[in-house]
Amino acid sequence: MTGRMEIALDEDGRRTFWRVSLVALALMVLAGLLDVSVPIIKANLLITSSRWRILGLSAGLVTGLTILAAVASWLPVGTRITRWMDVKTASLRWLKRVWLAGAVFSGLAFPVLLTIFCGREYLDQSYLFRLGLCLLMTYICAAFIRLAYPQINPVWVLAGAMIWVGVCHAVAMFKNDISTNPFTLGWSEGSRYYYASLFFSEKLYGQRFPLPLLHPTRYFLQSLPFLIDGLPIWVHRLWQVLLWIGMTGLTAQGLVRRLAPANRWWKAAVWGWAFIFLLQGPVYYHLLVCVIIVLFGFNPQRFWQTLITLVLASIWAGVSRINWTPVPAMMMLALYTLEKSYRNAGGFWRYWFKPAIWTIAGFISALGSYALYIHFSGNTNREAFGSSFTSDLIWQRLFPNATFPVGILPGILIISLPLFILALQKFRWQEWHPWRVAALVSILSVLLGGGIIVSLKIGGGSNLHNLDAFIVLFMVTGAYFVFDRYIPEVEPARQTRLNWIPLLLLVVVPLAWNLPGDYAIRTWNYEESMKEVRALERITNDALKSNGKILFIWQRQLLTFDILPNIPLEPKYETVELMEMVMSGNQAYLNEFYTDLKNKKYMLIIIDEQVGVIHTNETAFDDENNLWVKRVTNPLLQSYWRMERLIFNHIDIYMPR
Repeated sequence: MTGRMEIALDEDGRRTFWRVSLVALALMVLAGLLDVSVPIIKANLLITSSRWRILGLSAGLVTGLTILAAVASWLPVGTRITRWMDVKTASLRWLKRVWLAGAVFSGLAFPVLLTIFCGREYLDQSYLFRLGLCLLMTYICAAFIRLAYPQINPVWVLAGAMIWVGVCHAVAMFKNDISTNPFTLGWSEGSRYYYASLFFSEKLYGQRFPLPLLHPTRYFLQSLPFLIDGLPIWVHRLWQVLLWIGMTGLTAQGLVRRLAPANRWWKAAVWGWAFIFLLQGPVYYHLLVCVIIVLFGFNPQRFWQTLITLVLASIWAGVSRINWTPVPAMMMLALYTLEKSYRNAGGFWRYWFKPAIWTIAGFISALGSYALYIHFSGNTNREAFGSSFTSDLIWQRLFPNATFPVGILPGILIISLPLFILALQKFRWQEWHPWRVAALVSILSVLLGGGIIVSLKIGGGSNLHNLDAFIVLFMVTGAYFVFDRYIPEVEPARQTRLNWIPLLLLVVVPLAWNLPGDYAIRTWNYEESMKEVRALERITNDALKSNGKILFIWQRQLLTFDILPNIPLEPKYETVELMEMVMSGNQAYLNEFYTDLKNKKYMLIIIDEQVGVIHTNETAFDDENNLWVKRVTNPLLQSYWRMERLIFNHIDIYMPR
């Protein structure tokens, strides 16, 4: 129980490691350069643009130097250069702080460079270019770390550099989520602030409205800035970013606390790895609250402390999501199994008695909090809370598809395999009682199977976030094995040394997984957006003069933040809630919607751009689009006509026929 990992790597192995890793770097940098060169050359940019010529020459020079370094590492001259550098490094140890500063700035430079390059046409869509640039900055960071600590195993040097670059990139990914734009940044982004506002509806809207149907704890956390009157929308967006970073970081710290790594460098490495590992789902921050409670509060030796911990975590989980109600209890069972030996327990019942009591208490607390929230939420349509049980399953999303190009099964296999291989290297049958093995396998299998089923439900399957419970518990369980923090039945004869290939993949995979996405700085056109705000204000004011009701199905945050003042809120049929009822086929809810449309209850309906086209498995979320067209767009067009379209923000305004 050293709190660290040992690798089987002698002096020859170190040389082989550097050679292989340099070749891999050279190949990835070259692949990235070739991937972006073809469209640039076809567009004749190297001939017509001096800026592109300079960029091309610089990229070619960097690629050439990388290939040269990779080739030299396999030649005798490479060995001589390495020895000479080791001697020089030893004589320059007084520059240790300079080297560490270089390593820090190398990691920080990667998201800056990625932002610059991804803002350019021809570079923004190349994943290979991003990956090559990422590995290049990682090796520069590793070079500085090695100058500062030449005695450290090179595998740890490179892994540490990858973790630092990955953390810098992961934090920088949230930069576009902070904006002063009054309109929604995505289909449901603005809806989150509206649902958060419902916890303060009397203060904001002048009357009490029902609390959110979906993800109540998420919106409760997001509602806290409403305690201060008049905060603009960008503050709420900043708060959400802080929730993402803070809750993920606290979960990582909880894992560090339980593993108790050997020193501060190991603690930093485990924290950074857990941080980027959780974002592969991603695991949503409101769900991590109950994970944090269990990681910090569970103690197998203290019955009442663990009982209180589990009850609190289960109450939060029960209100959060119905499929998370058993997660705190299952997490407690896994930690108990990892940290408690069966050998001296005194038999089956004595070993499992306390966790059985904790589990029962957890289930009762979770289901009780779920029922109490439904009762006190103010929502009259109780069936709406069970929408996830009546949604269709889309089986083709198990494998690569237009909605999720990787596919659910290949995706979860990719992010799980490195940790599984390392844990398997550490596993020894003689150290485990069969009941303990059966418990861990059963818990992980249930969470994996349940996560896959939820991911297949219509409305999901575009990433791995519905496998969140499995990802969290698999990370914790695998880390216990890798760091030898489980309690064996017999004292192990020796510590197992790990293979460096799956160890590096353990860091490479989450780093590479998080690279895709829109990374260019997202700006918004203030002038055009303000024109559309004024257009909405003019149209809605005319409707208010006629005492007409105005339904904001979309862009409801414009009312929440008083950007469109003095418009009474119509709480029904918000985009996210309406879409959930469409996908689950809640006929009572939809019939009420259709009745209101036929009766022309609303003088104006503001909704996102209605195209009304049926798709055939060629674009993302085809099934969701087709249901929306059938159950929302077509009934809307029967009773209402589009009076105006605000093109810049894709807003349609409808009036009764």
